[in-house]
Amino acid sequence: MLLSRSHSLAVLGGLLILEGSLEIARLNSPSLNQRLLRFFGGIQREKEVNQLSGIFWTLAGSTAAIWLIPDYRLAIVGVWYLAVGDGLAGLVGKTWGRHPIGSGPKTWEGTSACFIGCWIVGTILMRGFMAWWIPVVGAAAASFIEWLPMPWNDNFWLPLLSGAFLCLF
Repeated sequence: MLLSRSHSLAVLGGLLILEGSLEIARLNSPSLNQRLLRFFGGIQREKEVNQLSGIFWTLAGSTAAIWLIPDYRLAIVGVWYLAVGDGLAGLVGKTWGRHPIGSGPKTWEGTSACFIGCWIVGTILMRGFMAWWIPVVGAAAASFIEWLPMPWNDNFWLPLLSGAFLCLF
């Protein structure tokens, strides 16, 4: 690991405070909100224009995972599941997704991409300290968590719940 748990928490905590402050200012100032939206060129989803952004939830979920999950290595796996799996789910689901899962916006293609990305990341990161089948189970759990309609934002829940699930093994 590049950083210890305490160093990771210090960096992520500082970024979370900075981002949270910016979010509060943005949401309380329509003119600042518009300037930031123009500056960042539409990287925010339409629903995030007047709500907390995915950036905030990503930082909050990653910080919570590193803080609360007892095995730091598994917390890091949860954060990587978010970075790779959730990113692939969105990219593949929006680009090639044709088969919806239920009535929501998620597709089988996006969820499958999430699974494959998490499986690969888990296999690499857990090599040497977990049984060979744990990355498969972890990838399935992360894909299920990404698919679930969760309160707040899945960027918060994915690293926290998938990392906690891995602790069961």
